[in-house]
Amino acid sequence: MSIIPWRKHAPATTTATTTPQLSNFQQEVNRLFQNFFGDLSPSFESFTSFPSVTVSDIGNEVVVTAEVPGMDADDIEVTAEGNVLTLTGQKRDEKREEKENMYRVERSFGSFLRRIQLPTNVDDSAAQAELHRGVLTLHLPKAAGERSRTIKVVPK
Repeated sequence: MSIIPWRKHAPATTTATTTPQLSNFQQEVNRLFQNFFGDLSPSFESFTSFPSVTVSDIGNEVVVTAEVPGMDADDIEVTAEGNVLTLTGQKRDEKREEKENMYRVERSFGSFLRRIQLPTNVDDSAAQAELHRGVLTLHLPKAAGERSRTIKVVPK
């Protein structure tokens, strides 16, 4: 006499061709992939944004730094509207190498668009931007009418 473990019946949506062995195999394959690669379910934390950005609220200005290695100032466009900063850029790179009996061309193209919500509205007319060694630094003065204020709550 053999002992067979009890298994819950498959739901009605499962096709008649699915056998318990196939179902077990599918579960084992899923478990192996999850153990090897980790949880593959999409989440907002798993997506990395380019470029990496740091936003600092310093006194009368907001300072934003963005890492854009290998890009020139002409490749980057920065716009500020209210409290939203938009960084866009496009990189086109082509390297050619010609030697006797060899010809090689490598091309890389890419673009990005990143919108960052700033902690306050900024005065875009007085903003300054500089690019040094692959780091874009933006100095964005806060808009004049954007002082924080406390609103008193009155009981009714």
